[in-house]
Amino acid sequence: MLDKAVAEIIRAAYALSTWSNFRTHTSSYIRFARRFGLVAFPLSESALTRYAAFLSFTVNAPKTVLNYINGLKSVQKLLNLPPFIESPRLQLVLRGLKRTMRHCIRQAAPITPAMLLRMSKFVRSTTDVVCFTALLVGFNLFLRKSNLVPDSCSSFDPLKQLTRQDLRCSKSVFLVSISWTKTIQFQERTLLLPLLRHSKKELCTHSWLRRMLSKIPATPADSLRSLLLTWKKTIPLSRRTLLMKLRLWIRKLHMQPGSYSLHSLRRGGATFAFRRRVPLNVIRLMGDWISDCFLRYIDIAMDTRLHAVARLSR
Repeated sequence: MLDKAVAEIIRAAYALSTWSNFRTHTSSYIRFARRFGLVAFPLSESALTRYAAFLSFTVNAPKTVLNYINGLKSVQKLLNLPPFIESPRLQLVLRGLKRTMRHCIRQAAPITPAMLLRMSKFVRSTTDVVCFTALLVGFNLFLRKSNLVPDSCSSFDPLKQLTRQDLRCSKSVFLVSISWTKTIQFQERTLLLPLLRHSKKELCTHSWLRRMLSKIPATPADSLRSLLLTWKKTIPLSRRTLLMKLRLWIRKLHMQPGSYSLHSLRRGGATFAFRRRVPLNVIRLMGDWISDCFLRYIDIAMDTRLHAVARLSR
């Protein structure tokens, strides 16, 4: 009985997606080891350096190679084998891959309020209302897509995605409660983010939420259902549906849909907040960033860069 409890506790140590990654990393590595006649576990310097070189021919980014190597180190611990002793030769290989693979990180372009304003004219159906409301919520709260929509309708998780009970409303304010994010794995704290009325009705998240809720009303029994419901008013809005709608509307704006993703909402919201001179520490808090990596999300406009150079030229 206690052994079963220990096994369940160990499973809870990592998210399901992490366990899935471990399985992917392990199966790939074992196939490689069998192909080249190597001993898979315990890990060795010679096996890992060769595997890193092998992966460089099959993946695009050096960071992916590092993720696979680190995943295998974790798997070795889970197998109760001695921890892998860090190897200077392996570190040199990984460092060399950064130079030889020369991968350039491609960021999704930021959504702007002007784009959202033009998109609002394309809203027709109830599903359109739900999708546009989702875009506004994601933009104004700098949400990660995992908090906004599930990967599929069947994978909706009320602990991760927004539900009806996460939304509290008054005449002028919607208060959104978020208790799980990429950096809040154990519900150890809660983010409370307000949504106020906007001077432009077309961009007023408050108004669009009320419009959506009037079309798809909820009862107390629906408190744990997705905030964003679509077909038959019971099916959660999925990532695929929202992304398809976003890119359809971007295409109608005669822009490149492939340059945008749901990540564009988080990046666009942070960029707009920066341009409106919202303090950086507030942007970091609202977006739930735990490091200064959020600075890479902010797109500095060319006129701002020119202004900075002009000041230095005086």
